[in-house]
Amino acid sequence: MKNQFKSLIISIINQRKKLMKMNLSGKSSTLCAKYITNISRYVEAYQDKWDENGWRNFIKRHQEEIEYLIPENKAGETIKKKLYAI
Repeated sequence: MKNQFKSLIISIINQRKKLMKMNLSGKSSTLCAKYITNISRYVEAYQDKWDENGWRNFIKRHQEEIEYLIPENKAGETIKKKLYAI
């Protein structure tokens, strides 16, 4: 179960990075880069240490940052549903 949380966060980061590289990101690049860096550091440091509750707490603490990185399209809506189902 904990891999589901980690993979969801990683997929959000990868999608935003891809959009930024293609210059399709409608959001501030500096703010996205800041959030990506911050969240990536946590994921790298704690990916093997956190259990399911640890990932839930992480998502709750960084909910605003994570939501900012989610694309505003149909795929983003699917990700939001998964995120709120957690």
